[in-house]
Amino acid sequence: NLINNKSWTFSHTSGGTADCSQAPPVVLVSASIVSFTQTLGTPSNQQAFTISGSNLTSNVVITAPQFYEVSTSSSSGFSSSVSITPSSGTVSTTTIYLRLNANTLGAHSGNVQLEYENGTKSVQFAVSGETVNTTVSTLETQNLSFKLYPNPSINQLFIDFEMPTQIEIYSVAGKLVDKYSANKNHIIDISLYPAGMYLVKTDTQTLKFIKQ
Repeated sequence: NLINNKSWTFSHTSGGTADCSQAPPVVLVSASIVSFTQTLGTPSNQQAFTISGSNLTSNVVITAPQFYEVSTSSSSGFSSSVSITPSSGTVSTTTIYLRLNANTLGAHSGNVQLEYENGTKSVQFAVSGETVNTTVSTLETQNLSFKLYPNPSINQLFIDFEMPTQIEIYSVAGKLVDKYSANKNHIIDISLYPAGMYLVKTDTQTLKFIKQ
């Protein structure tokens, strides 16, 4: 038999009425963040990620982990969090800048948190970095079997030894990057190294340098 002149309401199992016309709120993040290296007393170079969103009813609040800062500008306005206001429910693709600005030495890691819908929904991604001190005292310099400069460096690293020796360069993750039989005065081309901190090792000593 045919059923005519009936009005049907589809309901959730919880008893609420389904609204099939309302799309869910969405926030998308695009981030390719590599490990930060910061010299104590100076913020690290910033890295960028982008966010976008749709069907939103409240601001998107981006909160950096401890010792990190975010801003919508690459040159100013860095703080622990930033709020993005949607327009008619939409956040167009927006660039957010992130940097490490710790006041203590060592490794610093955590999650960048993006909250929306008044904090009821969130997405996050992990970041990590290290804060180092490149200052070497006069006494330490006198006791070094070799020295390297400039530090930080961009293109070339100069290494002076008391005598010819073998040196190895490692990333902070422990991966061997280069290996040399070095004379008393050696120049290393580091122009193609990714930015970050590296370790220069000999049989007796290890020094750190930063590639900018």
